[in-house]
Amino acid sequence: AWNCQPLLAWWVGATVVLERAFQPARALQLLSQRRVTAMMGVPTQYAMLASDPGWHDVDLSALTLALVGGATVPRAVRESWAARGVALTQGYGLTEAGPNVLHLSETDARAHPGAVGRPYPHVDVRVVDRETGLELAGAGTGELWVRGPSVFAGYLFDDDATARARAGEWLRSGDIVHRDDDGVHTIVDRLKDIYIS
Repeated sequence: AWNCQPLLAWWVGATVVLERAFQPARALQLLSQRRVTAMMGVPTQYAMLASDPGWHDVDLSALTLALVGGATVPRAVRESWAARGVALTQGYGLTEAGPNVLHLSETDARAHPGAVGRPYPHVDVRVVDRETGLELAGAGTGELWVRGPSVFAGYLFDDDATARARAGEWLRSGDIVHRDDDGVHTIVDRLKDIYIS
């Protein structure tokens, strides 16, 4: 996630506030004291912040962008933040894709609760039927494949893993999505769950 926010912020000369570990009370304190304007986290972090005893007292008025990745934001979490005047912006990505793939606008978030969005302009996606390996046209459910200039070339010294992850110029995400009639994607399942500590 470094290239989603911190590196871009440094590049334009913004201040970046970093902590060694996530502690909800400390994060809320920093949001208020440092007048943080943009943040990024996973749904669990946003839920922990909204359930912290200091949640209702902290000043979030400077926060204009709150990005969420890693999983779909539960409705209750989204509503807690909206009640404080902060709209959570959902996205989807993976390291091998550089990482940004899908983004959910605030308008789409209201119309498609639980969705992760539409492709960024620089990204091509397709939904592929797992049984046939064929691309699905229109609405459908299958594995999300990604193509674009930021998709990785392969895993270092691991040609077998690269061959499993790539199909020509396409990256197999390992995530099952549903694409609706509006072209908005929702994560349905994962073919593999990996936790790196």
